[in-house]
Amino acid sequence: MRKTLHPFLFVIATLLIVGMACSGGRQPTEAPPSQPVETQPPAGEQATEPPASSPTEAAPTESSPTEEAETPPPTEEPLAEKYFTDEFDNGLANWDYYLTGGGLHDKAKVEIQNEKLVFDLKDADLYTFLYSKNTYDDARVTINVENYGINKSEITLLCRYDEAVGWYSFTVAMNGKYNIAARDQFVKKSYVLFNGATTAIRVGQRNEISVVCQGRTLILYINGEEVRRIEETKYGIEEGKVVLSATTYAVYPINLAVENIQISEP
Repeated sequence: MRKTLHPFLFVIATLLIVGMACSGGRQPTEAPPSQPVETQPPAGEQATEPPASSPTEAAPTESSPTEEAETPPPTEEPLAEKYFTDEFDNGLANWDYYLTGGGLHDKAKVEIQNEKLVFDLKDADLYTFLYSKNTYDDARVTINVENYGINKSEITLLCRYDEAVGWYSFTVAMNGKYNIAARDQFVKKSYVLFNGATTAIRVGQRNEISVVCQGRTLILYINGEEVRRIEETKYGIEEGKVVLSATTYAVYPINLAVENIQISEP
């Protein structure tokens, strides 16, 4: 596996999920594995079988497992400030970058263009991840993102990413589908906690996506609207890194521009 952004650190089992995405019934996006094992289908394609982003608005009575690749652990290099807003004035200095998947790696570009972080993925089966250098327990993560690609393009935010324990992921597609999932690293499976669809997404426009992990509460906001709140009592993941991810699965090209990312107290 090779690292694509020269200056950035080489990181180390899964989108994800979590990820997600919302392309009809695939599994959530997972963060990459210490040894990439199999990459996941797009979130929204199934977790219980059907995970990620099917437009169903009823949470499954029982979360179901999905197999997925594992993620290499990011390097430990703390930031000067734990909470910050990154407008990418210093490139990707605040993040560790990792690229995996069976697609052509030279078809994946993650770089700063016009003061925005651009994910430009032009092949299937590409998984890109940016890891925070600090760890967090309770946190709010907010991004402002524009989509210049297909409406099925999706972006994933992970909180409390701990390679040994697991993480929570929120995947949002630019067509309004989304999912929230938990990764259990003890059994190496991801579980969709909820998948659905929302009209809060502004198709073809800039969108603000915000996720909160506070105690047992997981919240997804889109453009200031609370889209979903979950009280998660089963997995109990308490602390870890923040991760920003974009993937292609079988849906590409993906072209997403993130204007900024903020990590703050809830």
